[in-house]
Amino acid sequence: MTTNENKVKSYKMHYDILTKFALENSIKLDYPVLLVGETGVGKTSFIRDIANQRGIELIRLNLTGQTGVDEILGKYIVRANSDGSNEMYWMNGLLIEAMIKGHWIVFDEINMALPEILSALHSLLDDDKKVVLKEKDGSIIRPHQRFRFFATMNPTDEYVGTKELNKAFLSRFPVVLNIDYSKEESDIICERTGMEKNDADKLILAARTIRECKNKEELTYPCSTRDLLYCAELIMNNFKVSDALELAIFNKVDNGERENVKKIFELVTGENIKIETAKGVKSFNNLEDIKKMIDETDKKEMRMKDEKRLIKDSLNKIKKEVTDYKTKTQKNEDKLKQKVADLQANIKGADIIKNNVTGLLTKCKIPKKDINKLFSKK
Repeated sequence: MTTNENKVKSYKMHYDILTKFALENSIKLDYPVLLVGETGVGKTSFIRDIANQRGIELIRLNLTGQTGVDEILGKYIVRANSDGSNEMYWMNGLLIEAMIKGHWIVFDEINMALPEILSALHSLLDDDKKVVLKEKDGSIIRPHQRFRFFATMNPTDEYVGTKELNKAFLSRFPVVLNIDYSKEESDIICERTGMEKNDADKLILAARTIRECKNKEELTYPCSTRDLLYCAELIMNNFKVSDALELAIFNKVDNGERENVKKIFELVTGENIKIETAKGVKSFNNLEDIKKMIDETDKKEMRMKDEKRLIKDSLNKIKKEVTDYKTKTQKNEDKLKQKVADLQANIKGADIIKNNVTGLLTKCKIPKKDINKLFSKK
């Protein structure tokens, strides 16, 4: 699908500093630029805004797996003449027209392109900056000095039909920009739809909560800025909030995730919701109440951890004291045993001496009674 983007209604853009600087200087240097980011973050809108500011026509080509090379380069078609005869003539493709006329062109979803399309772009994105029309007559097309080439893509691991870009092709982009959701999403919604800031902030809070869940791989739905704008427009055109959410957001979510996404939006839009807790089912009116409950639970867990740590430290101290006491008691017991052993050794030694002396005195014919009197004295 092709559109002339200059006819699309323009709005004030909210760039981050690096994105604006990189885009403007890449245009100045005639660098091809690749913008990577989730659907609906404003990749093409940034390019359109700068083209409008400079009065340059922007052609947008939405690539699919069925987009052929002839759509971008050109093809021969049959034309009927007034005399009833037919003739073949060459019709330039969108890329060739943009190159000749000095338009800007953006290839959306370039990672869905067929290999032959990427191959056809190689020479254009090289230093040669040319395209050879082999299908026509081999003529070489070189771009007008105003011509600029842009491409966009979603992350390759999250969108059906996309694939990782060939490294050789990717290396032909001097500048690759990662585009994230604007920090000023609330202002964007207010400016484009007329919604009150407080209501826009609620939508943004829900969207950012969903994106956090997506980053944690708990959900796959990204809840883009574009989805929020559609929802806000419906609300501002007298749709009920619940109906606007259903039509612009919930119906885009996989069945398995829809209830979780609904709960998040119900919370931030003031709807009562029930959540199972350790103490049973509790009702909450907003995310702040849930946050408070989580904070209180976290504090209780921290206190329990501190108490467990103190108990553990006390037990370790008691164990050490018991171990020290046992060690000390064992040492005293060993000393006592040694003293008993020494004493027993001394007694045994004394008996030996007594026997020796008795034997000697007997040999000297000392009367036995006198010998007994000698050893009976203390």
